[in-house]
Amino acid sequence: MTKTARSNALLSTFLSAGAVFLLAAGGASAQSDCTPVSKFKTLEPGVLKIVAPDMPPFFTYKDGVMGGFEGLFFTKFAKDNCLTPSVTVLPLGGVVESVRNRLADVGGAGLNPTPERGKVVGLTNPIYYNAAVFVGRNPDPELENYDGKVIGTVTGFNFNKELETWGKANLKVYDTADAAFADIKSGRLPVMLLGGLNALYRISLVPESGLSAVDANPNPVVTSFNKKGRTNVVHTKDNPELTEALNTAIASMRKDGTLAKILEEVKLPANVLIPAAEAGEN
Repeated sequence: MTKTARSNALLSTFLSAGAVFLLAAGGASAQSDCTPVSKFKTLEPGVLKIVAPDMPPFFTYKDGVMGGFEGLFFTKFAKDNCLTPSVTVLPLGGVVESVRNRLADVGGAGLNPTPERGKVVGLTNPIYYNAAVFVGRNPDPELENYDGKVIGTVTGFNFNKELETWGKANLKVYDTADAAFADIKSGRLPVMLLGGLNALYRISLVPESGLSAVDANPNPVVTSFNKKGRTNVVHTKDNPELTEALNTAIASMRKDGTLAKILEEVKLPANVLIPAAEAGEN
């Protein structure tokens, strides 16, 4: 049985070195004398509408400045294409629906390019790995060992539906990773599932907590555990020019080292960047 936990806690912010990168990028406002790298239409001419959760290290937004990996990517993508960013922050679970309903051109953050998502939104080539992990104090990597126990998860995670199908644990579904992680820290929740990079970031902030993360072992029902999580940029469907522009930007930034630089800026390990050949780039 699924139990939904609602939380009104504010989302945490994480800018770290992101502001430095943005200054180096020179801002992202559209300019009349700017020549875009790619040609494509957006929902509002001259504007790139972005929707994302305030969820470090993937995306943050404070005082009009985007941070986190996707935030820095969107900043450069908008600048290179002479667009002014317009940002809406909302919980992760609302990102795909917002893009699907054409309330935003692009969305993040840390979203996997699943077949189900591909039916309703556009998907890009993958960018970096972000495998599912169990977080807790000495967490077990084997899902079957949580039979009859409580597992926390967050609205919008692609493995939630499969966990419900598995049905052997009591799922506690949170609106935000902040709320779930707060319960993990306090001991109110024994274990939760989270993207590995999100877990790495959060645990690094509380080194004395005794918390750790372990990759989820492959499972015949929760097939999301059977491969490395891969992230992409969701965007409006049936806009092939936008898909091509995003893929061009991802490939270019991968090749010239910009993506590696962003990973360094937001303090993520360099080895999570997916190689060009594996990402389907020539």
